[in-house]
Amino acid sequence: PEELFGPLSIRKLEEDCYERMMTGYLPEASVAFVDEIFKANSAILNTLLSIMNERVFHNGSMPRETPLICLVGASNEMPESEELEALFDRFLLRRWVSPLSSDGFLSYIGGMSGNEELKPQLPPPSTAAITHEDVLTVRRVEIPEEVMDRLLLIRHFTGVLKDPPCYVSDRRWKKIMYLLQVLAATSGRATVVESDLLMLRHCLWSHPSHLPVLSKFLKTLLKQRDQT
Repeated sequence: PEELFGPLSIRKLEEDCYERMMTGYLPEASVAFVDEIFKANSAILNTLLSIMNERVFHNGSMPRETPLICLVGASNEMPESEELEALFDRFLLRRWVSPLSSDGFLSYIGGMSGNEELKPQLPPPSTAAITHEDVLTVRRVEIPEEVMDRLLLIRHFTGVLKDPPCYVSDRRWKKIMYLLQVLAATSGRATVVESDLLMLRHCLWSHPSHLPVLSKFLKTLLKQRDQT
């Protein structure tokens, strides 16, 4: 827990208070990356769920709001225990990364041969913040009835996938709706279009085997729309 949430305050312990020094740690981060996230123990999992879902960190007896905007997790293994399912469900966008191909491997290790020029240092990232008006713009994006009808079909399809099952909680569906609005707004549109639904192949899978099945279904669904 110390690596994520900060070390315990010795001074506070002397005062019979169990509090952490959070400066520079996850409870005060707006963007965070957690490696091997599915190896976390129960205490870390419960705290992560509170931060990701409620944006609250309980430090001692006082719950504190966190400024978290985005949390990225990485893992070399899929979650297999039931206690990890709730955490996995909180990750809306999921990206499966396959091992390097032979060409990709040679390109990857080629930078260690000493034959390549050093790349120039990248400029510092922009510090532009998301404004309240940006949020309002996203919330005003319309989701038309034909898109809602397609979403019902997609929801039914995920419900019948078996071996393994494809579980998508109602909570994640609600976040998917907001993601579609973000996609439209950042594309300069005031309305979600059916082609935006292709993004859902990165949101709906519970196991890597679902990826090609979902991609095929979504493309077929949109192709049928084009032919009508």
